[in-house]
Amino acid sequence: LALLKKASELDPTNGAILGDYVRALTANKQYDDALNIANVALLEASLHNKAGVYYARAATFVQLNQLQDAIADYDTCLTANPNYLDAMAFNGMARLKVGDAYNGFRYYSARLEARTPSRIDGHVCPWLRGDVQGLNVLIKRDMGLGDELSFLRYLPWLIEAGVNVTYWAGSKLAPLLKR
Repeated sequence: LALLKKASELDPTNGAILGDYVRALTANKQYDDALNIANVALLEASLHNKAGVYYARAATFVQLNQLQDAIADYDTCLTANPNYLDAMAFNGMARLKVGDAYNGFRYYSARLEARTPSRIDGHVCPWLRGDVQGLNVLIKRDMGLGDELSFLRYLPWLIEAGVNVTYWAGSKLAPLLKR
């Protein structure tokens, strides 16, 4: 923290450094300090890489369970830098937590699609359109066990919409899900 504080003092218009400092403060549960530094920085007209500071402040809002504020900052971050893949993923997760399944999955899955050469601009990501009755969908594990457990709660929505869902579980959850 001391090195990031010194770096931010030496270059107070560098949003990348300030964003790292805000994230470090958040990781150390110094939320008030993190928000204060981010808020002051974002008022600075000469700030470079504002996306990094918005991204860091959004992470602080997530820790404080201020999800609507986090989503607003992730959106602003993505407006400034549409290719900020981690902002896409965390924006998606925040949206899923507030019940915005459509945009949550759209943003969350966009980070994977964005890494492919087919990405030109904007969002190019898979999502369900039109009548999905009878559609066959294979869903497989993407990240860790916590993410897998979190996303399992959306399977009933797909089934209720008439989608034929096959879930490819990780080895730790497969025995539990077979019951």
